[in-house]
Amino acid sequence: DREVIREQTALALRALDSRHLQIGPAELFIETLRPPVRLLIFGAGDDAVPLADLAHYLGWRVEVRDGRSHYARREKFPNADTVTVRAAGEAFHGTFDPWTVAVLMTHSYSQDLDVLETLAANPPVYLGILGPRKRSMQLLEDAGLDAARLGEALHSPIGLDIGADGPEQVAVAVIA
Repeated sequence: DREVIREQTALALRALDSRHLQIGPAELFIETLRPPVRLLIFGAGDDAVPLADLAHYLGWRVEVRDGRSHYARREKFPNADTVTVRAAGEAFHGTFDPWTVAVLMTHSYSQDLDVLETLAANPPVYLGILGPRKRSMQLLEDAGLDAARLGEALHSPIGLDIGADGPEQVAVAVIA
């Protein structure tokens, strides 16, 4: 019976689901709890505010990072868990688990390039780049990266194509 429980627990963890078991007269419930999504927003422009807010309302952990201190301000992002001024060339310190996603939306080519170079060595499961695909391909080329190397992690343009117009709609497209 213990072996069945171990086996079913391992299966539930791999599938990230929960399940009921009936073992003789005993009924067991194996519940797999997922951590919240961790959203790294690289860019603190006005269009990042609704993205941070929407992610917060969904229960995600939101981290905003930008190289410009006049943008990366706590009062601008009251719903973000952290707001950090990121120095140019500063390596990203942290690890990515299956629940970490990142978006590049600094509106600064040099900042996006710097962040992309930092994240490329160990990309998160989702790496979205705001702007036209042509710009993203140029960023990858300038970073010396091949889009195929990033594989399914790379999403450019960012978000679902819902015909978004304006920051709030872009936020919905990215979250979706």
